[in-house]
Amino acid sequence: MHTMEDVSFLADEYRSMIEDCNVLDQDQDSLKKQLVQEADWTYRGAEEIVFLAKRYGSFVLRNALALSLALGIEDGDAGL
Repeated sequence: MHTMEDVSFLADEYRSMIEDCNVLDQDQDSLKKQLVQEADWTYRGAEEIVFLAKRYGSFVLRNALALSLALGIEDGDAGL
C-alpha cells in the first residue's frame, strides 16, 4: 500500500521533470513524453494524469488520494 510520503517523492520527481523539459502551460506534449520516458507511463496514462492535474488541481486530487488510501484502492477502474 502506498502512503502520503510516496506523494511527496513523486511531486519532487515530477517537479524535476517539469524543470528538465521547460514545460509551458500551452505545451504539455513535452511533459507527456517525459512522463513516458522517465516515469514509465503509457502515453494514454500520461495524457490522463496531465488532464486530471489541469482539470481538478491539487485540492480535489489530494482529497481523492486521501479517500483512495483510506479505502485501500491502489489501482482504479480506468486500467492505467
